[in-house]
Amino acid sequence: MSSIVLNRVTKRFGKTVALDNVTLEIGEGEIFTLLGPSGCGKTTTLRIIAGFELPDSGSVYIGGREVTYLKPYSRNTAMVFQNYALWPHMRVFDNIAYGLKLRKVGKEEIRRRVRWAAELLEIEHLLDRYPHQLSGGQQQRVAVARAIVTEPEVLLMDEPLSNLDAHLRLKMREEIVRLQRRLGVTMVYVTHDQEEALSISNRIAVMNRGRVEQVGSPEEIYEKPSTVFVASFVGRSNLLDGVIAKILGGGLVEVSIGRVKLVGTAMTRGLSEGDHVKVVIRPERVKLEGESDVNVVEGEVTLSMFQGWKSQVKMSADGVELTIYTDAKRAPHPGGRLKAYIDPEDVKVYRSSEDNM
Repeated sequence: MSSIVLNRVTKRFGKTVALDNVTLEIGEGEIFTLLGPSGCGKTTTLRIIAGFELPDSGSVYIGGREVTYLKPYSRNTAMVFQNYALWPHMRVFDNIAYGLKLRKVGKEEIRRRVRWAAELLEIEHLLDRYPHQLSGGQQQRVAVARAIVTEPEVLLMDEPLSNLDAHLRLKMREEIVRLQRRLGVTMVYVTHDQEEALSISNRIAVMNRGRVEQVGSPEEIYEKPSTVFVASFVGRSNLLDGVIAKILGGGLVEVSIGRVKLVGTAMTRGLSEGDHVKVVIRPERVKLEGESDVNVVEGEVTLSMFQGWKSQVKMSADGVELTIYTDAKRAPHPGGRLKAYIDPEDVKVYRSSEDNM
C-alpha cells in the first residue's frame, strides 16, 4: 500500500522549474530518501508533501486521501528542519510540547507524550534546559522528539544531520533507523549525502534539475544506475568518453576509448556502431589480478594515496586515466607498471546524450 503518492507534480518559482512533472509512490512504513545535488528539487518535493508549498499542477495523496491543497496541520505529517527551528526562549519540554499545545491536547496527556518521546531519544535529563545550553546533537534529538510527539502518519526530514560533525552523523544515522523501526512511521528523508542515503534507505529517488532520474533500492541505484547522472553522482566513478566500435550481442558492446578497447554492458537501448558514449567504471571493480583476456589494461602508476583500509591508485594507459581502489598493503608505487582487469559487467555504457548533468 502506498502511504504517499505524488502524481505529475510541477512547481515553478518565477522562470525556474523546481519540479518538472514528478510522480512518486512511497510505501507505507518505509524510509524513502530524496537524493540529489543542491537545487535539484528534493526540498521542494518535501515541502509540497508537508503543505508548506502548493504545486502549480498535479496532486498529492497521503494514506489514500488527497491533500494537495490542505493546510500543513491537516495532513498528519511532522517535519524536522535542517536548522532544527527550536524556540530559543522555551525550555526543551516546551519545545517538544509546542505542537501538542496547538492541538489543545490536555496537560496530563502532554506530559505523558513528552516524557515518552524524551525517553525514546534519551534526552529526559535535558527537559529543563534551553536550546543554547545544548550541543548540536542534543538539539537534533529535541527536534526529532518534537516531531514524533504528535504521532504523525508521515515523518519528513530535511537534511537533519548536515549541521553535525562526521562522527556524530554516523551515530545519528543508526539512531534514526532504529527510531523509524520502533515507530513504524513512513519517513521521507532529504539529503545530498550519497553515503547517508545508501545506508539508511529502503528506497531512494535520485533527483536532478527538478526531475526524478531513478527510483530503486540502494543496491539497485548503486549497481544498476539507469543514467549517467545517477552513475556519476552516486558513488565514485571513472567517467570516460568513448565510441561504439562493435555491437557484440547479449547486451554487450565494444567501446574505443582513445587507443584502449573495452567490452562493456549497454545501459542504453538502441546503441549503434559509431555512437558517442559515456563509460562508467567503479574504482573498486577494477582488479589487479585476473585470468581473462578481455578488458586487460596495462599502464603506468601515476599516483598512490593511502586512505586507511584502502589506497587510491591512478593509472595511465595509452592516455586513458583510471582510478582504482586497492588493498592498502598491496598498493603499487608511482612509476611502476600495472595490469588491471575489468569484468564487462562492471563497464557501464550509456549514450552520451543521456548525460544531462
